[in-house]
Amino acid sequence: MRCHVSGFVAGLLVIAGCGVGPEALEPEPGASTSPAEVGAAEQGLLTLVTCGGTVISTFDPPLKNEPQDVVASAGGVLSNCLLSGLTATFVPRTGPIKAASCLDLLHSSYGTLRLIWSEPGNPAPGESEVLFSATVVGVGDVATTITDTGTVRSGRFAGATMVRVSTYANDLLGNKCASPEGLATLNGSVTFVLTRLL
Repeated sequence: MRCHVSGFVAGLLVIAGCGVGPEALEPEPGASTSPAEVGAAEQGLLTLVTCGGTVISTFDPPLKNEPQDVVASAGGVLSNCLLSGLTATFVPRTGPIKAASCLDLLHSSYGTLRLIWSEPGNPAPGESEVLFSATVVGVGDVATTITDTGTVRSGRFAGATMVRVSTYANDLLGNKCASPEGLATLNGSVTFVLTRLL
């Protein structure tokens, strides 16, 4: 199975199916990583937390349009959460990916991510582990958008549905990938929402 790099774009390390990274797991048969839709119209959704933030990925050597082996690192921070000053950090991931190119940034992927929460006055606010799938939903004139959907399978907010939307400037993607030096660092903005059925 080909390893895709879109997980890095989303701010996390996705190397599922590559024999690397025990936390990059394939969804169980029959498991859904998309938001629950059946009964949602009748029951309604409760928003648990909404955050904005940033994601960053680095590539060594820098990604280019031609495939090459790279070591990628990814992480990010959620701030401005609409829930008592709650913030979170994506647990950084680092790992090798074989035959990676800038074209892989536009492929869908799946995997897991871990968040460490911070909360004023709470020394142990907890962590969350999310099983997700990522899809490139828009390549516009100005920016590329990637949407991750998934479920918090353990920790704080367990059972909640996650939707995370990451946005990257196309001039950064296109110009750097085509340049002799390649794409060494990719920064983006992210919105993050957790919901559950009422």
